[in-house]
Amino acid sequence: CGVRAARLGGVAPGTSVAIFGAGPIGLMGIAACRRAGVDVRLVADVHDGRLATAARWGALATCNARAQD
Repeated sequence: CGVRAARLGGVAPGTSVAIFGAGPIGLMGIAACRRAGVDVRLVADVHDGRLATAARWGALATCNARAQD
């Protein structure tokens, strides 16, 4: 899940991450990273609604992988 990925990835305060997929696991990854003091610089997905949720949860930037190069 997203929390385990944050732990295994060794995220630490002051670091930045990108998350690919803004479904339930990706959103939990955002939450875990934000709680750990990590900037979520980019979240990529193909659904605009999920990207909007990711932005509300703290993603600094989002990218619709289907619409953008």
